Amino acid sequence: MKVNKAALKRANALRFHLKLLVEKQLINFQDEYLGMYVSWSIGKMQRELADNIEKNGTEYEGRDYNGKVVKRVYNYDGAIKRLETELSRKNMLTYEFINTAKNGYTAKFNKLLDKLVGFGFEADNYKNQVRVDFISNIGHEFEFMVYNNDMEVHARVILAQGEINAPHYRFITTKRNK
Repeated sequence: MKVNKAALKRANALRFHLKLLVEKQLINFQDEYLGMYVSWSIGKMQRELADNIEKNGTEYEGRDYNGKVVKRVYNYDGAIKRLETELSRKNMLTYEFINTAKNGYTAKFNKLLDKLVGFGFEADNYKNQVRVDFISNIGHEFEFMVYNNDMEVHARVILAQGEINAPHYRFITTKRNK
C-alpha cells in the first residue's frame, strides 16, 4: 500500500501529539520505575558481595581431571574486590542504572505509541479529537484512557518486582468502539 507524504506527515503528527499526552500521564510511573530499578540493581550487587564474602575460603568437594574426588576451596577474592570497587562508585552506578532503565522504558513506551496509533485514531484534526485522561494509580498499577469521538482505548501499566527479578512492567491496552 502506497502512503503519500501528507498522510505520513499527519500520522507522525498524531504520534507526537499522543506522545505528549501519554508522557504527561505516565511521569509518576516512570519516576517510580526508575527508582525501583536503581534500588534493585544496587541491592543485587550488595547481595552478591555478601554471598561471595560468606562463601570465600569454604571447602567443597570437586573432581580433578581424572575423576578423582578432591577437596577444593572457594576463592572469591577477585570478585569481592571488583564488587567493592564498583559499589564504592555508587553515584556512577546510579547514573548507569538510570540510563539502562530509561532506555528500556523508552523502547516499551514507543511500542505503546505504535500500538495506539495502530488502533486507528483519525490523523486528521487529531488535536481536537484525541484526549488522554488519567484514571488511577493503585499500588503498582497505573491506568489511563485514550479516546476520541469514535473509540476509546483503556491502557494499563502493571509493574512487578521481586528480590530475584528486576522490576519490569507491561503495557496492556484494550480497544473499545463507542
